[in-house]
Amino acid sequence: QKAGFEPRMTVIYDQTCDNVPPTAWVETLPAFSQDSFTVKWTGTDSAPSGCTPVGIAYYDVQYSINGGSYTNWQTNNTGTSATFTGGQNGQTYYFRARAVDKAGNVQPWGNATAFTTVDTVNPEASVNPLKPYTIGPSFVVSWSGQDNPGGSGIANYGVQFREGDGGWQTWLT
Repeated sequence: QKAGFEPRMTVIYDQTCDNVPPTAWVETLPAFSQDSFTVKWTGTDSAPSGCTPVGIAYYDVQYSINGGSYTNWQTNNTGTSATFTGGQNGQTYYFRARAVDKAGNVQPWGNATAFTTVDTVNPEASVNPLKPYTIGPSFVVSWSGQDNPGGSGIANYGVQFREGDGGWQTWLT
């Protein structure tokens, strides 16, 4: 061996003091949704006093239909939102999330933090019959509607009219 060329080994030992699991949750969803909707989640990482949190590595998100068993939906996801598709009319979907931090700490699964009921059936509306003739330039128009049982209800009406065989025009929205 030549002088100054002895074998060397360098060991770098990196130890983190972050031993606290992160916390994640699914953000509130509207009471009713279409069969495709966006689910958002977020989280925070913490560490013991005097230690810097290492940050969230990824999230896992599960859903349950009508409070049944949970199904994995998003796993090892580094994002914070996804589009849920294929919801069935009248079913309530519950969502829960957990986070895993860069130190390997895993949040235990908790209860659902958000839910929504899918409503894919359009409500029905109709204009009440009008008199065949009126005297004067104004007359009363009335309408009614209903939603399917278990639906989200009617939020508002849009009313259109037409003169003779002309095109439909918006009157009220």
